[in-house]
Amino acid sequence: MLARLNLFAVLLAPVAAWLIDEDTLTLRDALQLLIIVALAAAVLTGQFVGGLWRWLQWRPAYARIDHQYFYSADGTVITRSTFDYVTGWRRRSELPAENLIWYREIGVSNLLYRICQRDSFPEHAFAKDPPRITAREREGYQRQEGEYFFAWTPRIDPPLRRKERVRFMVEIVAEGTETAAFTPAGTRLGCPVLLPTRHAEVCAYAPFGYRFVLVGPRLTLRDAQTLEQLPTRRKLPLPEVSPDGSILSLSVRRPRAGTRYWVHYRFEPVED
Repeated sequence: MLARLNLFAVLLAPVAAWLIDEDTLTLRDALQLLIIVALAAAVLTGQFVGGLWRWLQWRPAYARIDHQYFYSADGTVITRSTFDYVTGWRRRSELPAENLIWYREIGVSNLLYRICQRDSFPEHAFAKDPPRITAREREGYQRQEGEYFFAWTPRIDPPLRRKERVRFMVEIVAEGTETAAFTPAGTRLGCPVLLPTRHAEVCAYAPFGYRFVLVGPRLTLRDAQTLEQLPTRRKLPLPEVSPDGSILSLSVRRPRAGTRYWVHYRFEPVED
């Protein structure tokens, strides 16, 4: 609906300018009309580029990944990760495998999936039952370094088709896993990028009474499976901390597939 309104504004603007009497059209009116046309054109251009990327995508990919981390003073962290996934022209009925790194073991009961949106190219109707996602083929083991590697494959029903898009969220509750964040050495939070992705975003919220402090080297690039630090061919984006230290954010455009972006940080008490 919004795209149609913007298109209508773009088409109507020149007609409106032609109909207005030159004697009554002021410079202010002309500037307002120009701004409307420019904004509408910008919105339509962004939608066109996104639609073109989706249509040309041959292999499965993520249009966008958003990770949100909510911390408590006891080390509990609630993760809400949203994936905007496109299957591509190459048929793939299953969602890609996912994995995370924790510092204590968690189970499948700690995961909850929610489907935000699902559509296809061309469009098709679903049955009466809405689509749903469940986690299966869980794999978890403790690494020599002490942390737990936790992997699973989301299963979507009904299966995906070619050129289908699904936006879904997975919520994970991990109790008492981030106690190292309150030590001087600190710890890290990650952004795994397992498939080609247009944009990845991380936003983390400090516990009540604490603030984020970045620890050197602030950001490292790791292999998604082995966690080995990788050399970088281009300058890595730097994480940002809000002035009051309550929010940590990281934005990566076209992140490197098969990697994990690690932000190194610790929590410090907020001064009175």
